[in-house]
Order: sequence, then C-alpha cells, then structure tokens
Amino acid sequence: FIAKAVRLIFESLYISGINYKKLDAALFDSSNMTQENIVNFGYKNLLLDGFQKTSSEEIDRTSSKIDSLSEYNLVKHAEVASVTNDRFARAENCLSQFVPVFDPALFGKQGKVMDSWESARHSLKGKEEIVLKFQKEITPRFLSFCTKYHLGNQVEHVEVLAYSNDSWEKIMSKAKIEGHSILKLKVDKVISSNILKVITYPDGGLSRISVFDELPEDQISSFDGKSKIYEDEIPQVKKPIGLDFDLSDTFIVEASNEHYSPAKSILSPYEPVNMFDGFETARSRKEGNNEYVVVGFTVPKLVSSIEVDFTFFVNNSPNHMEFLGLKDGEWIPITSMEFVKPFAGNKKVFNLNDSVSVSQVKIMVYPDGGFNRVKFY
Repeated sequence: FIAKAVRLIFESLYISGINYKKLDAALFDSSNMTQENIVNFGYKNLLLDGFQKTSSEEIDRTSSKIDSLSEYNLVKHAEVASVTNDRFARAENCLSQFVPVFDPALFGKQGKVMDSWESARHSLKGKEEIVLKFQKEITPRFLSFCTKYHLGNQVEHVEVLAYSNDSWEKIMSKAKIEGHSILKLKVDKVISSNILKVITYPDGGLSRISVFDELPEDQISSFDGKSKIYEDEIPQVKKPIGLDFDLSDTFIVEASNEHYSPAKSILSPYEPVNMFDGFETARSRKEGNNEYVVVGFTVPKLVSSIEVDFTFFVNNSPNHMEFLGLKDGEWIPITSMEFVKPFAGNKKVFNLNDSVSVSQVKIMVYPDGGFNRVKFY
C-alpha cells in the first residue's frame, strides 16, 4: 500500500527521472519471503528500482578526429556490460574511436564535462571496474590506455582480466599510468575471450581503452609499457564566475591545494552556481592525506556554529572535516572530526560545544575534495 501510495504521489506531482513501468506490483512475488524481506525488497522493487540513473552529458564529437589506430581497435565491437561507478563521466566514452576532446568552457550538472570514463572520489573498495562485452571472441595481444586531459584526477593504475573457462584470468598486471598521458603495452598472457574486465585504482578518469590483436609493424615497438605524457598542454579551464566581490571582515589567509578552483570562492556572498564555484583540491593518492583552507577575520570573531555548503559537490566532497581556531596565537580544535560524505549535495552545520572568539579558522578536509561555501555564526 505504501509503495502504491508513493507512486501515486510521484505521478500526481509529475516527478521525472522515474521509470513507472518498473514499479508494477504484479511483478513482485512475496510468497516465499519473510515479513522483514517483504518490506525491504518491496521498497526496492516497487520504488527504488524505478529511479533512473543520473548520467553526465553526452559528448559532442562532430568536429573530432578519428584515432589513427581505430581500424585495428577491437573495442569498436564492444559494449559496456557493467561499470561500478561512472558518476562524473560516462563509461562508454572510453570506447570512443575518436581522439578525446576538451572544451575548457563546457560545464554540466556533474561539473566539468570530460570526454572519458570518470568515477567519483574516494572509492570504498579502492578500485573501480568496467566490464566490456565483445560481439565475438577476440585474442588481445596489445593494449592501450589514455588519460588525456586528466591531470590531478586521473586513475593511477590499470589492470586487465579476461573471462575464460568460467573464471577471470589476468592478461595484464597492474600498471602505473600518469596524468594526461598514454600507456601502450603488450599483454602478459594471450587468452581468447569475448569479455574483458578493466580495473582502475583507486578511482578517477580514464579517457580511452584500446584493444588490439594486430598492429602495423611500425607501431609495435611503441607498445613498450611506458606511460608517455602528451606534448600538447591542457587548455586553461574557463570558469564563468568572477571573484571580484569584496568582503570587509573576512579573507583567505592560505590554502594547501587549489588545483581546480580558488579558495576565495567559499566566502562569496552569492549562492553557488556549479562545482567550479567553490574550493576543490586534486585527488590525493597519499595515505593519511589532508588539505586545508585558512580563513581570517579582520577582528576576532565569536563563532558558535559553522555551516558548510556542498550543493554541487555530489561526487567529490571530502570524507571527513574538522575545524581549528587560532586563539592567542595557538591553534585549538573547535569541532571534532566528523564524517561529512552523507551531506554531499547538501549542507552541514557544525555546532560548537562552546562559543569561541578566534582570529582565524583552519578548515581541514580529509583526505581531499571540496565544498562551495562556508559561513560562520
């Protein structure tokens, strides 16, 4: 009854992003379920399964160039069978036969539009996977991976397995790849299969995957297992915002990492307009990493609570945050460290146990990520 009532509410409000055909009660069989499972699976099958996946924008390749090895690339006969995470950029992009494109001024609902497969930050398993199904059995002998236009947010390692004799067999050992580069190598083991699994570590962007069973003779020597950085530089991103606002009582003292956007944005008096309108660091690959922003006040400020706005940081907010205050020349903790990932796309208020007068506040993020705004009350 509850599921049916919710469906009627959704339909009456004309809520989009739901496939109502999947929410057919006649398709739900609860005859062999416990009461507990009827509730759990009932909500899943009669409500949650109808929610459509949020995908990033499609890439416009009308002016793109075909890759020089496209005629040999077997992935043109493949499709994405499954992917663990492609919340930043669509998995199918990495199968394109076109050279990756980059529009420095193009932003979408997920942030910067990238012609690649890109997963969200902070993979819980420390890896992401994409499974490719080919139209017929293939025998890979050469592999190529590209991270073009990804620098600071690229995957760090790649590994490839083939499905054969009802099990996964490794055909390429874990190999390191640099940002904005291409890695070409020969497989470790030649196996025929129609299903390949590419594993990336730990998360990030991978622009292209290429698979070959043969190559022109003059190309074979370039598949030497070395990651080579592209000579052409990544165009400077053009963000449609200004930082010309002036705050008389608050300013940025310093920031540890402003790889994607300047820290000053977090003090803007205006509502954020996108992910670029905030403070964002590069993806860290160092265990125990942290980043920070120090906010200063022209006169000591009495702080009772702190509000952090993650509105557009759905896929790349920090795992944890805490705040330190500079009081009488000494940094003191003014909040405990809190898990903030559940507040991605929302706002989080940190209430201090006791109000404190400080001249500066250090905002600590673990291990990396970003947010749109911060306000002190």
